Amino acid sequence: PTDKSYTMTLNVPFGGTITGLTSVCLSGTSTATFKINTAAITVTANSVTSTETTQTPTGLNTFVAGDNIVVTISANSTCIDMALTVKLTYNLI
Repeated sequence: PTDKSYTMTLNVPFGGTITGLTSVCLSGTSTATFKINTAAITVTANSVTSTETTQTPTGLNTFVAGDNIVVTISANSTCIDMALTVKLTYNLI
């Protein structure tokens, strides 16, 4: 992927809490910074490699209806076939 921000979910239709962030790629490396709108979710730097990694956020991980979930990719070093998952719980409407 190109180093830039990607909107993973636009205008989330419900509020909730992000409980896990998982990343992996086929080869190469990159850094993925997960955000709610423009605020980075509090986790250690997420280095994307061929080893699947799951992190548990420690703060700034709650969102409300209408927020965007974004990932910013940086330091891309021939990262190929990146896969990302955001695990969450949500509030019933």
